[in-house]
Amino acid sequence: MQKRHLIALSGMLTLLLLGVVYAWSVFAGPMEKEFSWQRSQTSMAFSICMSMFCIGGLISGILQKKFSSRVALWGCALAMGTGFCLASRVTSLTALYLTYGLLVGLGVGLAYNAVLSTVLRWFPDRTGFISGLLMMAFGFGGMVLGASGSLLVKAIGWRLTFFAIGVVFPVVILLCSTVMAPPKAGQLCAEKSAACGGQRREDITASLMLRRPSFWIFFAWSSLLSAAGLMLIAHSVPFMAGMAIGADEAALLAGIVSVCNGFGRVIVGGLYDKIGRARVMLLVGAGFCIAGGILLYALRMGDIKLAVAGFVLTGLSFGGVLPMNAVFIRSFYGESNYPINFSMVNMVLIVASFLGPYVAGLLHGTSGSYAPMTIFIIMLGSLGTVLTIVLNKCREAREYGI
Repeated sequence: MQKRHLIALSGMLTLLLLGVVYAWSVFAGPMEKEFSWQRSQTSMAFSICMSMFCIGGLISGILQKKFSSRVALWGCALAMGTGFCLASRVTSLTALYLTYGLLVGLGVGLAYNAVLSTVLRWFPDRTGFISGLLMMAFGFGGMVLGASGSLLVKAIGWRLTFFAIGVVFPVVILLCSTVMAPPKAGQLCAEKSAACGGQRREDITASLMLRRPSFWIFFAWSSLLSAAGLMLIAHSVPFMAGMAIGADEAALLAGIVSVCNGFGRVIVGGLYDKIGRARVMLLVGAGFCIAGGILLYALRMGDIKLAVAGFVLTGLSFGGVLPMNAVFIRSFYGESNYPINFSMVNMVLIVASFLGPYVAGLLHGTSGSYAPMTIFIIMLGSLGTVLTIVLNKCREAREYGI
């Protein structure tokens, strides 16, 4: 096995474990039952966790400029382990917000950025595909660990489950960190040829990147389409339940979005390597438009099969957004400042988390139907397509042919 393949596997395992944050609903239910907390109160812990995830990514980028990616992974192990262990003893919402929300979110952000920044440097020839694999591992972590976490909670309770995660996960992450290091100069190829990443790009600092229109156009594209995906994920179960099927069947069918989201990350990442950034971005935007139309028609006809088709296409389209975040920053702004630059684009999660699920809830609350949400998905997909066309006219896209 080549060294870079071992590093990629270590990165996937690390991200798989970090994906436990997406299994929050598994732990929230038992807490609400024990303390009589409301869903809005426990949801705040997840919102804080996602916000700290973004901040952790920024701190990770700064650390990697001065030290190495291993330091960020060590910080993850410390913050994540401490957060889960302390969360196993909470009796108040404030304590939950500080332990799970702040510490665990910070730890996940530290490692997420470090893994992506390090592994992608080993694969200049397959950036899209590898970023897709890494993102898939992160997404599947929520499903795999959610299912196993649910079994553990039933067997030993949520407190012991949290403590077990706080002890075992940091140990595995520390073991993976032992091989996590960027390639040395000339280790992969003697010069920047087409096979090793193509024409050399200029390295752009974060401050200069933030002054370039290309960054904000892409930031808007990623925010809008992430919002489109998150709004359906957040409302997938009630969407299906409203089509006259049982709660268990609705939950099962709703999981299709998450599954396709995971596979979509690899598929779209591979397409990026084959057909390029511009065509992939157009495909993702068009995918949301078509998916929204299918879902709208499914609602009006009461057709469950059509709804499933809409879920599949939405999941695949949403799966294309995160890998594009990773490869866009590298291709437009270079490698030297990638850790910090990548953390900047990940701030889209804060925007998308508010714009997607929250707006979908408002639309459903005022209309009593999910039809307005599907129309909003079409609008977001259309705006994403327009933004792709605008981005293609930017200097960087013309100069480097990306």
